[in-house]
Amino acid sequence: MSNSDVVRSLYRAIQFRDPPAGELADYVARLDSGQLTATAAQLAILRAPYTVNFVAPVVREYQAAFGRVPDLGGLDFWADSTGAGYVDVLELAKLFVSSAEFQTRYGAGTDVNKAFLVSLYTNVLGRGPDEAGLAYWLGSGQSQAQVLNYFAQSAEFTAQASSHIEAYLTLSAAGKPPLSGSLLALEPAPTPGLTFALTTGLDSLVGTAGVDTFTATGGPGATFTSFDSVDGADGSSDVLFVMSPAALALPGQVTVKNVEIAKLAAAGAIKADLSTWVGLRDVSIDQSASDTVAITTGANATSVSLSGGKGVTIADAGPSATDALARVSLEGVSGSVTLSSDRLTAISLVNSPAVVTINNATAGHALQIELSGSNPTVTDVAAETVNFVTSAGSNAASQLSVKLVDPAVKTIKVTGDVGIKLDFSASELKVFDASGLTKGTNIVKFSGANAATIFGGAGQDFFSGFGSGNNVDGGAGNDVLESGYYGDTLVGGEGNDDILINRGLHTVSGGPGADRFYVMEPAYFKQFSTITDASSGDRVCFDIITTFQSTEIVLSKYTFLLSTALDAVTEGNATNKLSWFRFQGSTYVVQDRSAANGFDSALDRVIALTGSIDLSKAGFFNGEIILA
Repeated sequence: MSNSDVVRSLYRAIQFRDPPAGELADYVARLDSGQLTATAAQLAILRAPYTVNFVAPVVREYQAAFGRVPDLGGLDFWADSTGAGYVDVLELAKLFVSSAEFQTRYGAGTDVNKAFLVSLYTNVLGRGPDEAGLAYWLGSGQSQAQVLNYFAQSAEFTAQASSHIEAYLTLSAAGKPPLSGSLLALEPAPTPGLTFALTTGLDSLVGTAGVDTFTATGGPGATFTSFDSVDGADGSSDVLFVMSPAALALPGQVTVKNVEIAKLAAAGAIKADLSTWVGLRDVSIDQSASDTVAITTGANATSVSLSGGKGVTIADAGPSATDALARVSLEGVSGSVTLSSDRLTAISLVNSPAVVTINNATAGHALQIELSGSNPTVTDVAAETVNFVTSAGSNAASQLSVKLVDPAVKTIKVTGDVGIKLDFSASELKVFDASGLTKGTNIVKFSGANAATIFGGAGQDFFSGFGSGNNVDGGAGNDVLESGYYGDTLVGGEGNDDILINRGLHTVSGGPGADRFYVMEPAYFKQFSTITDASSGDRVCFDIITTFQSTEIVLSKYTFLLSTALDAVTEGNATNKLSWFRFQGSTYVVQDRSAANGFDSALDRVIALTGSIDLSKAGFFNGEIILA
């Protein structure tokens, strides 16, 4: 194919027109002379004013209206029509809002109401509306087409869609334009760049428009030295790779800019201050020895990953309110780890039994802790929401043990395929949700939890340590739930559950399965708990039992108070005798531990069973009443 044919093909695939004569001649001349490559010509056409002003707006309009890439015929027609000045993209918006496809996505009707605007903000900008913006559009008096067009051509969406449009048109230039799917699912392939090697002398290197790699060494005979300058130029994922066969301490007084990725590797201690590097995005560190690592970023890098190391400090030292470090990933790290950033919201711990301290002063922030084969201690005193994501990892762990030091935590969520043994203070806890856990055993002591809502996972849950007034649902699995002091609601859920009932005024449900209910403490002040769904196969369990009177105690018809009934059935009993009676539609089982004349709320135990249940045919073995 001649260079003239190459240029014509690129114009037709990217701009959907034949090239103007002057532009064709210019490109062909530069290609013929070797001044320009075909790849560079394609990039220039992708970013040419015609593409930006007439093709890209049509692509954005399709994505905003329908959430998909354009029809090729439609893109060809509308790009040509807008480029020729016959119409503008507002006419396209008017056509789109009247279509069935648009109304399926945004709802029928023509009003610019709150529901329509919320959908636009969500579908186009990927966020909820701000109050000022919502109020403005509700009072603007503009049509749906006008508002759609504004969102599609806004600076915010133009910036979001820019790289995706380049990816779409690049595929078109390759003869493989996508015919369906979201534009935003397309990611541009990086433009190849060059590899540059630093020397022991004074280096001043400038990269290309592609993805460049700069290599250097540290330690003895270092090639990355003071006063070196590295500029990645226009590439979007340029890499500076510095390695050392021993310890690595990066020099000061270096200039690094437009390098998005830093890779550091050493067989000894690593110390690197990257706070002055402009444009840095990701830092990757490989420490092959169990040695110290100290990394400083400065309102630049958003993520740091570290493999190896013992005794780690990673800090974003940016000016106040400018921290950028949001994620830290640790693999094979042990010892103490200190992470400091007011933007840090996610840590990943793979085979890292480290003691991690997070310094994030942002009040009420959320923290995601991803665990794989790790049993760490994590301290973050300001996080109000903590999300655990678990996996077994290479060591096939069946359970992960975590100590969480976070007195402010209000919400904990656990998802994944491995349960956790969690040690923490639950004094501020409002929600613990492990319903997204597909398997594994959870062992959690909710020390100090009051009025919290607790959900177990699909495996076995051991929940205890509650205060009062909690709502606990074990979910699937054979769970063990222990009540707190007063007023908990405990639901065993599916499976054969064990529920330990302390103090009184708890409401208990075993759910499906053969459940066991343990009456653990006296009914202080005659405040007892209730089992709402006792059924055949369930067991009501007491300790230190000598006899069970299976014959119902029938109360006098003049018994109107439950306290009177309790006194009557415990009159003159032998110590630890079990008996039962029915009163006002419920069944009561009493353990007389005092052998006093009447009910002793400091010693005697009682449990209520909802409904009139005949226990005369119940089995009895080793302190357990087995419902027939």
